[in-house]
Amino acid sequence: MSNEIQSPRDEIDEFSRTWVAIHAWTEAQLGKAREDNDSLLRDENQTAALRGRIKLLKELIDLPKPDKRERVKPPPEHDEY
Repeated sequence: MSNEIQSPRDEIDEFSRTWVAIHAWTEAQLGKAREDNDSLLRDENQTAALRGRIKLLKELIDLPKPDKRERVKPPPEHDEY
């Protein structure tokens, strides 16, 4: 049994009611976090924590999308004669 965490990327049905609800909730939380991030009343640690939350929410939204590293593929090599 492996302790390695597997990505659920291939298991998420983007069109299921559950994912649609999770996505909507996450988008709303992200909007609120971005508004909160604009506040001048936060100290350095609070701002860092909020930016971490924003990053995590964006990662959750992007879960069903292909990994950016997978999408960027080098052009095929070809020989020039």
